[in-house]
Amino acid sequence: MTKIMSVDPGKRTGVALVHFNDTMPAGYDNSWDVPGGLEGWAAWITEHQDLFLYREFFIVYESFTLREGVHGVCTDAPEVIGAVLTWAKDWDVPAVPQPPAGRMKAVPNKVLDKFHKFRGNAERNEKEAFRHAVWYLKNAKHLPTIRKGWLDV
Repeated sequence: MTKIMSVDPGKRTGVALVHFNDTMPAGYDNSWDVPGGLEGWAAWITEHQDLFLYREFFIVYESFTLREGVHGVCTDAPEVIGAVLTWAKDWDVPAVPQPPAGRMKAVPNKVLDKFHKFRGNAERNEKEAFRHAVWYLKNAKHLPTIRKGWLDV
């Protein structure tokens, strides 16, 4: 069984742990809302390293796009991404970026709810991290995930 650690970085970083294999669709294992930007991420990953020992897994993370003309941009997301990539390199874990735009159209809420229902705004960051994992599997043409999510949409 393969695991995905999916990360939606920011001032509050969403993290979702997802499992799948050749015959099993994306399955929700757990999720976290990690406050504190870079410092929060560093504390969280140190505390939760045991989740990733002796398992086959990779990281899917939301990339950061700096838009021209936007002033006062918060730098928490790129700082967390840098830490995620450093951690991935140190642990020799593959990390795959996904764009921030297009996720809602690619994996609408009614599809995401077939895999796991999140509690509104309270779990927004966790939900977005999970959405990135499902989107990754959809793009990878993982048929069990596609069947479960989109067969009767």
